[in-house]
Amino acid sequence: MLRTPIPNADERREWPRYRAAPKIELFVEANGQRHRCALENLSLGGACLSFPGNDMPSKAKFRLSLPDIGLVRMERRWRDGELLGVLFDYSDASLAFVQDCLRRIMTTGDEMAQAEP
Repeated sequence: MLRTPIPNADERREWPRYRAAPKIELFVEANGQRHRCALENLSLGGACLSFPGNDMPSKAKFRLSLPDIGLVRMERRWRDGELLGVLFDYSDASLAFVQDCLRRIMTTGDEMAQAEP
């Protein structure tokens, strides 16, 4: 069951974050190069992606191209080792991407799809 995190006055996030368990494998594109990554968690506004071996895009803006959804533009917000926080462009494609990921998360098992604080 999905649950909403407890409100925290110090929390800067606008939307709840949902852990992807198991992680969802993706490829992002930047400067004509593909970079393999995994979705760690996501919210309506953005996501945390992990890049094995720190093979992440050097540009601040990059994209995710999905055949059934379209082009999702992302912008780097923070980095911590192999983890990269990104902000979505709030397009129809990004909303469809979030919806698709949440559907996948919810079908992997109720105990896995929990909102993170």
